[in-house]
Amino acid sequence: MILLASLTVALSTSCGGSPESEPKLTGYGATKEDFAKGKKVDTDKKDDCCFLPKQADGSDRYYLVMYDESDRVYTYSLSFVPPIVFAGAQNVIIRELPPDAKLAFTVNRRDCKMMQYRSTLIRQAFPDGPWDILVALYSSQTAGPYDDLAITDITFVNNRPGGRSIQC
Repeated sequence: MILLASLTVALSTSCGGSPESEPKLTGYGATKEDFAKGKKVDTDKKDDCCFLPKQADGSDRYYLVMYDESDRVYTYSLSFVPPIVFAGAQNVIIRELPPDAKLAFTVNRRDCKMMQYRSTLIRQAFPDGPWDILVALYSSQTAGPYDDLAITDITFVNNRPGGRSIQC
């Protein structure tokens, strides 16, 4: 009897488990509520588009946050003033993406570096797609050459698999 109960518990947790066992999205793909947790909304802006802290130039850290019809975050940008280096940007990206996100490709362009990621959790969050996450790194908010040592903006946006036509 005890063996049967143990086997039932083991099977239920290894074959899909409980909903609590699934990682919660807190960055890209998160619900509006989960995205806002731990962040402070900039009340001077409307539509929950922007979150503090203010950067040295007065811009918000999180800006242009957009939500789909299900209130899930499908695009946003982060500002870094002063700039950060690529290793710091990688840490930010890891924190913002789902834990199962895998790098699909990287494209270096004159004005940005684009990295595309894939995630099963994003496929579940956005059943109608597009499912890939394009992360673009910039060295200036105005046109200028990209520099791994001076990243000022990171943008997260949905993209079709293999899509490389987005301009910097």
